Amino acid sequence: MMFFYTLLAVSKICSSKESGRPLVITSKKFLNHKFGGYHPECPERISVCSKILQEMKEANHICIQEPDDSYRMQDISLSVIKNVHEPSYVEKVSTLCSRGARHLSAWDEDTYINKYSFNQTLLTQAAWLTGVDHVIKNRGMAFSLSRPPGHHASYRDSMGFCLFNFAVGAAHYAINHHGLDRIGIIDFDVHYGNGIADLVKSNPKIRYTSIHETG
Repeated sequence: MMFFYTLLAVSKICSSKESGRPLVITSKKFLNHKFGGYHPECPERISVCSKILQEMKEANHICIQEPDDSYRMQDISLSVIKNVHEPSYVEKVSTLCSRGARHLSAWDEDTYINKYSFNQTLLTQAAWLTGVDHVIKNRGMAFSLSRPPGHHASYRDSMGFCLFNFAVGAAHYAINHHGLDRIGIIDFDVHYGNGIADLVKSNPKIRYTSIHETG
């Protein structure tokens, strides 16, 4: 069985010399998704952690790499996201981000967007997918320091700061691209990942476990 952690994602393959170390995938591009005022889902979630991870890299404990931002990987990521979410919803997110909108709907003002948000979600999903490739081919470990988060996003709606469900996308990719038939998603967060639970409840190949504080 292969396990995905909704707070742990993935990266491109390190050199063979570094392949025994955990992979950390992150980018300054993940700072571009921001509200423009105070919001708990903020760029500092990346920048503060990045400083600590850089120290770990210098101590040779981990390997850090940028995600694959090629046009080919963007197309693959978009295809995976549309396989998880209603295509018209995906197009709505893309259109509103391109227009510089701040929210997707009046009922979910907690979840913000800006002109960079859609491309940033493609980059985040790409990190998960290339990391799945690495884990399966090299049996290594991978960690993604990326945003926005995803475990509340449902089939056709944003929720709880989340636009798309990257963990479910990675699970589908492992099944469809690599032929795996048993996937486990372990989610640890303050809140229950209702989006993941709803998206995988009818899939016999995927099991979801949440370790959460409340909600």
